[in-house]
Amino acid sequence: MIFAASTDLEKFSGLKQGDPGYEAMVRRIHDVTLQHKIVLGGPQAWKGRDGFTFFQTPRDTQIIRLGAQVNLGTAPGSKQDKPGITPIESVEKK
Repeated sequence: MIFAASTDLEKFSGLKQGDPGYEAMVRRIHDVTLQHKIVLGGPQAWKGRDGFTFFQTPRDTQIIRLGAQVNLGTAPGSKQDKPGITPIESVEKK
């Protein structure tokens, strides 16, 4: 497997994502990797790019923040009925 690390590519090349030279590098990695039937991964932001089949997870702090937002009902697209209460705690006792 090959993981195309965006930050490493930036540091190695001195180019930023979106720069034509940077994107050419990513295309070359993509094409050669898939040509040799090797699994290709990259940063989560690239999940829409063809050929990438696994992705780097967010940092621990981002996962914790999102979990808290979901629990509080403040996460984007959240429709939680009882913010701040986990499902097992929200079960009403008779």
